[in-house]
Amino acid sequence: MKMRRFVEAIFVASVIFYVLTLTGYTQSIITNVDAKFRNLWVSSIPPGMCVQTGANGQLISFGNKCGAASGPTGSPGSSGSPGPGGSPGPTGSPGPSGSPGPQGTTGSAGTTGPTGAPGPSGSPGPTGSPGPTGAQGPLGSPGISGPTGSPGPSGSPGPQGSPGYPIAIAPTATLLAQATQNAAMNVYQNFAYTLSTNGANIALISPTPGLVYKLQLIQDGTGSRLLPTFSPVPHWESSSVPTLTTTAGGWDFILCYVDSSLAFSCQLEGPFQ
Repeated sequence: MKMRRFVEAIFVASVIFYVLTLTGYTQSIITNVDAKFRNLWVSSIPPGMCVQTGANGQLISFGNKCGAASGPTGSPGSSGSPGPGGSPGPTGSPGPSGSPGPQGTTGSAGTTGPTGAPGPSGSPGPTGSPGPTGAQGPLGSPGISGPTGSPGPSGSPGPQGSPGYPIAIAPTATLLAQATQNAAMNVYQNFAYTLSTNGANIALISPTPGLVYKLQLIQDGTGSRLLPTFSPVPHWESSSVPTLTTTAGGWDFILCYVDSSLAFSCQLEGPFQ
């Protein structure tokens, strides 16, 4: 069985060399071939082939031409298909480290991790200064009234009060020429005078500040009596001394306000009849 496979291998090899010879290819020199196998190889070479051996019988070359000298080398034949890869050689020693490459782009931010456990409480800080006083709250509802207390002792008498304002009307007086008629303003607030002549004078005595006094001036049956003079002299409205009615039996009113300096500010109201 082994001999049969060997003969088949020799036959296949002979066919391959024959084909190469027909295409003009000359086999390179083959040396150190065992004589036993060389003879079998030579005996299987087809007729017309030329085989050259050395002095000691070793196979030198074979081809379709024989001669003392080799002919020119033919052009290389086409490359055969690659043989199977050999087993990997041993791993070589590491080469030197290369220079660092450029920095890569920053990656996107990762998701936020879970919240860590709270740390221990810090020591208390110093007490702050008091804040401003807040606004006063609303007044509370009144409490229940207590029992009425017993009367206290009577107080000492107070000072005597000032006299009340005079509101009475003085009796009507008749003004005479060249005569002065006193108007007691601490007793009366309203006065009435009949004008029977011209040139009479009215003295305004002891007035009370803040009050308004009224003086009625009545013309007699003759009429056309002039305004009497006053002391002190009052401040007239619009700084103009008024003119009384001239109608017999008619009358006018003089209204006078007394200020804190006891000055009189007066005005005329009328005529009436």
